[in-house]
Amino acid sequence: MRYFAYGSNMHPEQMSARCPSARLVGLARLVDFRLAFTRESKVTYPGSGVADVVAAPGHIVWGALYSISEPDLGALDRLEGAGVAYAREAVEVIDGEGETISAVTYVVIRKSAREIAPSVEYMSRMIAGARACGLARDYLERLESTFRGTPAQEDRPPSA
Repeated sequence: MRYFAYGSNMHPEQMSARCPSARLVGLARLVDFRLAFTRESKVTYPGSGVADVVAAPGHIVWGALYSISEPDLGALDRLEGAGVAYAREAVEVIDGEGETISAVTYVVIRKSAREIAPSVEYMSRMIAGARACGLARDYLERLESTFRGTPAQEDRPPSA
């Protein structure tokens, strides 16, 4: 099974701890979505906004594409609060070679009317994950601008 991670699960160490079968396949992008922080973490990062993807024509969310086993996907469902906090949804992502790949990702079920500021701890983990999986420098800069509280207005594909 392919899993598209765009939040703290981009981090290979975190995915390895959560899903021992997880193997980083490469980078991928989810087209016509934007990164948002529409849910408040209740457990792992209490009070912090946590990542979500929201439909937004013309925008792109970059992330890590993992291959994981069905049992590990079930474990990830439990960790992500599938059915309560997040819904596991089928998506089409574009890999580094321009191929369209079927994958699953998690989308917040009940989105806050306003975005919730992510904590320093959460954004630090997310940025570390983006670096560890090799996301492009300009996308990292956009994540860092979110970290500084000034979300980027552009969601164009980063340059290589």
